[in-house]
Amino acid sequence: MESNAEKALTRREAIGRTAAAFASVWISGCLRQTTTGPEDPIVEGPRLTARPSTPTGTGPTGRQAFPLAVRRVLIFVPSTYSPANPLPLALLLHGSAGAAEDLMDPYQTEAERLGMILVAPECGATTWDALTYKFSYDVNSINSALDYTFKRYAVDSAKVSIVGFSDGATYALGLGRANGDFVSRIVAHSPGYLLPIDTLGRPRIFQTHGTTDTVLGIESTSRQIVPALRNEGYTVDYREFEGGHGVPLSLLKEAADWMAA
Repeated sequence: MESNAEKALTRREAIGRTAAAFASVWISGCLRQTTTGPEDPIVEGPRLTARPSTPTGTGPTGRQAFPLAVRRVLIFVPSTYSPANPLPLALLLHGSAGAAEDLMDPYQTEAERLGMILVAPECGATTWDALTYKFSYDVNSINSALDYTFKRYAVDSAKVSIVGFSDGATYALGLGRANGDFVSRIVAHSPGYLLPIDTLGRPRIFQTHGTTDTVLGIESTSRQIVPALRNEGYTVDYREFEGGHGVPLSLLKEAADWMAA
């Protein structure tokens, strides 16, 4: 039986505060009807082109907003950062109708503890492009955010992860498997399905899902997804938990440790 500190938390809850302050109310998030504009050259396909390199500039530590993006992007750099010691990086993808804070808030505590850089973009509509259209404008935004980060911070090229929740987890499994030459690990919290893509490489996968999830029921999602991934040759660390559409703090911490290992 889970303690209150380990109960599943949802996309809009401040699960990064403390376990004792956990809230049990489901919160759907605020709808955003953002669209691409002339500042967004459309990129067709799921391939990411930004790559870690020797930084040409410097940036502050702590949490900041990405100043060049058409859409909001949050970046977190731990206080222990030094250009001489490249750090792991995790790209955080929120759920449908969510916001950059949804995964940034809880993962920021773990990133400070472990020494990990976080990049949390927001999608261009109410969900990620490939879930309603195709890989395109959101890939462009993610590339811009990663390129901005790599130019200012030293990142360990062997430890680049993608983390997603709900629709963001579905997107992470697609984007990560299409970029396995760059992404080493994927964390999928409560995904819905596997997007049809041309895969490249075999990044390791950490997946979680609640057994009483009423938004994306486990029988038709993770219990189908995990065997399919393993049949394709992926190594999948899979965790089911007693709870609904969210992420227990204990599993979030385990995922962070797994990415930084």
